[in-house]
Amino acid sequence: SASWQLHNEAFWPENSFFSALQPRLSYGTHGIVPVFSSIANTFFPNTPYGLDMNLKPEKRTTLNGGIDIAMLNNRITLSADYHKTQHMDIVMPILVPSGTNLSSIILTNIGEAESSGWDIALHALPVLTENLSWSITTHFHSSSNEIIRLNHFTDDYEGFRFGSNGNFINSPGYPFSSFFVLQSIYNNEGHPQPDMYVDQNQDGMITQDDFIRYQTPYPDYTVGIASQLQWNNWNVGFSGRFQSGNYVYNNTSSFFGNYSRIYRPEGPYLGNITPEAVVLNFDNPHLNSNYYVQDATFFRMDFISLGYRIGGLLQDALNLTLTATVQNAFVLTNYEGMDPEVPSGIDYQRYPRPRTFVLGVKMDF
Repeated sequence: SASWQLHNEAFWPENSFFSALQPRLSYGTHGIVPVFSSIANTFFPNTPYGLDMNLKPEKRTTLNGGIDIAMLNNRITLSADYHKTQHMDIVMPILVPSGTNLSSIILTNIGEAESSGWDIALHALPVLTENLSWSITTHFHSSSNEIIRLNHFTDDYEGFRFGSNGNFINSPGYPFSSFFVLQSIYNNEGHPQPDMYVDQNQDGMITQDDFIRYQTPYPDYTVGIASQLQWNNWNVGFSGRFQSGNYVYNNTSSFFGNYSRIYRPEGPYLGNITPEAVVLNFDNPHLNSNYYVQDATFFRMDFISLGYRIGGLLQDALNLTLTATVQNAFVLTNYEGMDPEVPSGIDYQRYPRPRTFVLGVKMDF
């Protein structure tokens, strides 16, 4: 790695608008072992099974270029980085044919991929007086990836299959964990027709060959923002995130958005269905459809806080700070499920995130 602190050079002008300027460049290779439970174990009470005797650590080679800038006596700072990474011998679990190992799933080195992205962080102190200060921080992150090569028997390595929970597939030329679904046929109102899918290869049948790669659960970019305002004894702050380009398979809607879920033969009661059942009029589940791969772009206000400091109590022996905070204040999204932030990409009966209200007292003696 190398960097150059230009602001420390003799030619740097005094009283410059820029307080600091430092370009950076780094290149390196390192090995990692993904933390799967079977790898992290240090003691095996039983004989291990489902092993790949040729498993080796994943290797990553990264080229990173960036610059750090400070302006107006560090009232404004900016850090920007671009990275490109080559992933070799990627470690992932795969399905193996019956009889080839003592388990149907093993960890192995599946192939090679590339990823790249930007990270930009900006911090500013627009107002700074004796009684008033205001700071704001924002961070931008973008990332993309593409599978270059796979080691196994076919051109396509197929990951875990979840049936009605949705499918993922990894294929050369595509991003990791692409949704692997059927393309529904829609009516004039934009609603999918029950059990009607596009015959991609036009062989007159709907088979595995008609599945398509459609979107991924990973966002194109994420923007975070936080701000703090202090005026005399008052303090207010917030932190929020905007995420775009991520998709979620709404399996709750796929499974419960039909009338068959109302009748429950195992008990004398009626089951719940989602509102889509009334709109779509499905008698049975409409599985593996791209209709349920939904845009999960969102803005989440992670917290909002308000504080007030009371000083000089008990003859200046005690200072009190009263705080009120709401966590998970609100979410703005067009996603139809309970919560658009689903790291796995499969939304199935997830418990909703709570909205928490906290009152606090801090005492300084």
